[in-house]
Order: sequence, then C-alpha cells, then structure tokens
Amino acid sequence: MNLLCAEGLPGAEQLDVESHVRTLDCWSTRIARLTDGHLHVFRNDPATFENSEPLWRLLCISKTLFKEYGVQYHEARIDADPDWTDS
Repeated sequence: MNLLCAEGLPGAEQLDVESHVRTLDCWSTRIARLTDGHLHVFRNDPATFENSEPLWRLLCISKTLFKEYGVQYHEARIDADPDWTDS
C-alpha cells in the first residue's frame, strides 16, 4: 500500500511498484521459511527471548533482512530531520 501511495510523488517518477512487490514477496517467503525452520531455537529456550514468540520472530526478521539483503538503518540519518520534498 505504501508503494501505491508513493506513485506520483517527487522522486518516485521511475517507481516500479510491481517489481518492488515481487521483491518483498520473495523476501517474506524466505523469512517465513527460515523462521518456521528455526522455531525450535525459540521452543528450546523461550526465556532467552523473554518468553515471547513474537519478539523471537521479529529478531529473525531483522537478522535475515540484514544478513541476506543488507537492510539496515542509515546511522547518519537516525536523528536527522527528514527531507519530505523527495520521496
């Protein structure tokens, strides 16, 4: 939905929504497989994850996004004021 909302905004002239949706679908399929395949890690020691399967799943998501796809915070921009003029 965010991609569709970005259509027509400055800086999004070349936005290929379908391509990005395919990428996100691929990533989510991979993350689901890894998470489900490693659920035993949580079940063997839930206290390590505050007895929270949702927390464990979020850790799996963030770890996979970082390690396999290079997704991470841009540290220099964490406290920066956003530039709303370019999507």
